[in-house]
Amino acid sequence: MRTLLIESSPGVGAEAAAALADAGHPVLRCHEQGQPTFPCGDLAEPGSCPLHGPGAVDVVLSVRHPDDAEPTAAEAGVTCALRAGVPVVVLGDQEANPFAGHTVAVPDDDPVAAVVAAHQAGRELAAAPLRAEVVRLLEDAGAPTDGVEVDVQREGERYRIAVAVPGGLPLTNESIATHVHARFREGGHDAQTIDVAVRSLS
Repeated sequence: MRTLLIESSPGVGAEAAAALADAGHPVLRCHEQGQPTFPCGDLAEPGSCPLHGPGAVDVVLSVRHPDDAEPTAAEAGVTCALRAGVPVVVLGDQEANPFAGHTVAVPDDDPVAAVVAAHQAGRELAAAPLRAEVVRLLEDAGAPTDGVEVDVQREGERYRIAVAVPGGLPLTNESIATHVHARFREGGHDAQTIDVAVRSLS
């Protein structure tokens, strides 16, 4: 999966970048290596931000130097990623993680496992309120809720939401899709297009 690599200090993420590349995960950055942290690539070349557009990243990996207790200027992209709704995972001492509470916790410092776990956690986090909304709708209608599933996939600024519900409901799939779409918008996701597909389980 496409990964935006952010380093608290220059070069601290070199091993992680190599591991991700070896595992087949494209690695992108906010600015070219060896270049100043400001301006970022998108300021220098509008439209090139790896967090947006058709080729946007799936996850952000922040690699922190143990001596960097506070966020550094080089980590400005973490804030951008969180605002864009892209899952962020931080390698290093989790107790010293200055972004704790906003990032995905990981059990170890394997960068490949970290980005995979963060991506999955991000999808589950986005799907949880939508699943709750569907369950609420069905309960209000006196319908069964067994088997309700919601999956969210991000493709740049397009989100594809797949919903599975029991068959024979007193609600139309179109009505459910409308509620899911509205609930997702309420979540503040940075999305230009939201596709919601609802299928009935046989």
